[in-house]
Amino acid sequence: MITVPAYLPPYVLSGTVAIVAAVLVGLHRALKRAGWPDRDRRHAFLSVAVLLVGGTRRLCCLPGLNSTEVHARAFPRFSMVS
Repeated sequence: MITVPAYLPPYVLSGTVAIVAAVLVGLHRALKRAGWPDRDRRHAFLSVAVLLVGGTRRLCCLPGLNSTEVHARAFPRFSMVS
């Protein structure tokens, strides 16, 4: 089993939150500058936000569910079976 240094998770989590926030802010600004109507812009923004945040939460929860297998000289694999 590979152990993770205690200082690493806060950096990874804060970086992940910053990237997701930057993508969402950039999307909102781009749609506004493109002249999309408010209703369409809100729908597109919320759709992307749900996908990004939901996917990020799912990936952050996978290690806690023991769904990764790491072997020497192999790439980590994710098993989606509960």
